[in-house]
Amino acid sequence: MKKLICAAAVGAAMTFSGAVHANDTMDAAYSNTIVVTLADGTALNYLFNADGSYSFTAGDTTGDGTFTLGNGEICLTPTGGDEGCTPLTDGMGVGDSWEGTSAADGSPITVTITAGR
Repeated sequence: MKKLICAAAVGAAMTFSGAVHANDTMDAAYSNTIVVTLADGTALNYLFNADGSYSFTAGDTTGDGTFTLGNGEICLTPTGGDEGCTPLTDGMGVGDSWEGTSAADGSPITVTITAGR
């Protein structure tokens, strides 16, 4: 399950788009929570930090890793896992939601920026 969640995370994590700054969506992410809802209803709650680290929870499952931004993508590397990259949607803020595709299985996901951590 953890491996599936990490894989989904990459496709999900941000259908967001060197430096760990450079985009309005990430500016909003650093002080709030990114909720990725998978097609089966599983919610992954991400906390992204300006230092290039992140953590997530999904029910009783937790994980962390690092991320980089560049070329319109966000690339996540979960601790002990392989890097995966996905396009980064710019210009999003608290309360915004958008649709994406899971890197794990191509299923639809919803990404939402929620206020607070």
